[in-house]
Amino acid sequence: MKHANEAVNEVRKVEFFRKGGPAREIVKGKRWLLLTRWVNLESKKKQLLNELFKINRRIMKAYLLKGLCAGMCGTPRQSIFAP
Repeated sequence: MKHANEAVNEVRKVEFFRKGGPAREIVKGKRWLLLTRWVNLESKKKQLLNELFKINRRIMKAYLLKGLCAGMCGTPRQSIFAP
């Protein structure tokens, strides 16, 4: 999981610097949201992530891959999708 989280964080950094102006503000401050499993987020935090995913598909893909990696590497309960 450590490598998957590092990969998501790296994508976040690259997208932050790639985007300019107002889009940069949306990516800013989302590190901990991206490192948290989906099932552990409150509905307001999930909504913030969904807004980020709408404008940046690369970050969304990295987050989804992290969830798939968790499901393959550990028990099913470690997946971001499993309740």
